[in-house]
Amino acid sequence: PSSNLAALEKNLNAAVILTSLGRLEHRGLVEVTLPRMKVKCLTDLKHYLPPMGVVDAFTDSADFVNMARIVGLRVSAAKHLAVFRAGHRGPKTAVAEAVANEHLHALCRLWTPALTPLAPQC
Repeated sequence: PSSNLAALEKNLNAAVILTSLGRLEHRGLVEVTLPRMKVKCLTDLKHYLPPMGVVDAFTDSADFVNMARIVGLRVSAAKHLAVFRAGHRGPKTAVAEAVANEHLHALCRLWTPALTPLAPQC
């Protein structure tokens, strides 16, 4: 029995969990007990922001003069990190968004308890 649990733990990741959840059918309430675990998902927002209209921020034509008095400032990376932890005191979640550019090391904000997956490639 413990070897079966070890095999399950070895193959368990966010993609497996999300795929399994997508296949579930509603048949009533169930009680689920999870071991202590931590799941992280880092998403590169540079692929998702342009279709939403955020295009100039990543180019040399970006204009952030009203935010920072630096000419030529542009966004070089935008990441979203979602973390889920389940422990003996219950689940905790955290979401961090960081925007890094060539002149500023990073701008990071942390929110809890919101957990919003933006991409299925976790």
